[in-house]
Amino acid sequence: MGAPRKTTERNTVPFITWRDADGTEISANVAAGTNLMRAAVDAGVQGIHGDCGGALACAPI
Repeated sequence: MGAPRKTTERNTVPFITWRDADGTEISANVAAGTNLMRAAVDAGVQGIHGDCGGALACAPI
């Protein structure tokens, strides 16, 4: 067995900022592993419908 690894891991929550076309910003703490589309909808970001749950199944090609 090797020596134990040193870790600098911290329990942090990502802080996300969304910026719309006119420069308005909405920021939120988002738990690691959270779907960013769902986080945006939950934070009140306008223009994100999320009809297909963030799987891009309904995205225009």
